[in-house]
Amino acid sequence: MTGEVINLRQMRKAKLRRESEQAAAQARAQHGRTKAERVAAQAEAERLKRYVEQSRLEPRQSSEDAGGSEKDAADL
Repeated sequence: MTGEVINLRQMRKAKLRRESEQAAAQARAQHGRTKAERVAAQAEAERLKRYVEQSRLEPRQSSEDAGGSEKDAADL
């Protein structure tokens, strides 16, 4: 006549964990990318950055180089 005794708090928490794991699995499937896709995207971004830098008409100067030439001209 007596059934198995269960702890309702533990059952509620276990159900919540199962539901959140299912939601996380759906999100990973929908939004996740494989490692190969991430590496390919990073390589493409680096390739485009190099292309843009090589296509510049004037080389980019650092702020130290630009400031140093003004000081030299003022000393003369």
